[in-house]
Parts: sequence; C-alpha cells; structure tokens
Amino acid sequence: MEVSGSPPHTESSAITLDVRGPARLWRGGTEIVLRPRERAVLAALALVRPRPATPDDLVDLLWEHRPPPTARKSMHNHVARLRQAADGVIVTSATGYELAPHVTLVPWADGDGEPYADLADTPEVAIGRARALAAVEAAEDAALEQAVRA
Repeated sequence: MEVSGSPPHTESSAITLDVRGPARLWRGGTEIVLRPRERAVLAALALVRPRPATPDDLVDLLWEHRPPPTARKSMHNHVARLRQAADGVIVTSATGYELAPHVTLVPWADGDGEPYADLADTPEVAIGRARALAAVEAAEDAALEQAVRA
C-alpha cells in the first residue's frame, strides 16, 4: 500500500529508506506503508549493511534472545510481504538477505529520532545506534566549524 509522504528524495524511481526512528520507505515521492515487523526487517538490513543478514541474524535482531517457535517462518513471511509491497528493495544472497545496492539510506545528520527504533535492544543494535549518533555529532561539529570559518 502506498500513501503520499514527504520523502527525503523525490526522483521517480529512487528508493529511499529512513531508519532514524521507525523505518520509513519511499519509492520516488510515495511512501510505502509497512507493518511493524516489515519495518524491523528493513532496519535490520540497514544495520548490517553492506553485509547480508542471515536468517539467524534477522531473528536475533527482531526478537532478541526470545524468539517465538515460529520466528524463522514469520521472518520469511515478512520478507515475502516486503518484496510484494516494495519490489526490488531486498535481494537474496548466498548467505541471506540484504538491501539492494540502489536503496539509499537517509543520512543520520538530516534529522533526529532513535536510530533503529524498530529493533530489539541487542548489543549489535546498541553499537549501531552509537555509530549513528556519532555520525550526527560529527556532522554537527563540521557544520559548526564551517560556520565559524565563514
């Protein structure tokens, strides 16, 4: 399902993913409405990018260490629904799933929100959040330094 949104990028064929808070996905100027676990799958793939996420990685990032007995099947169903809703966003590799190379991530410095908000609180997610916040600080420092020089 698609709705109008205010995408960070509006080229008609561009696919843009924002994980600065709950994940949001746009194709051109249209936001694609996602279910919570679908958002979490995209956030997990963005977190581990550029490497693929194995099915076990995705289960851990979506459910931490308390996955339901049907977690793996559920995760595969979420990936299948994402492929239906947003064709070309997820590709399969020899070891798992990954974001397609043409999917653009919104830069951390372009806004605020809790990075990877859709994911479980795992050590890997905590590291990803720390890296995102460090990138925001670095961008703010660079902008301040540039303003002082001007």
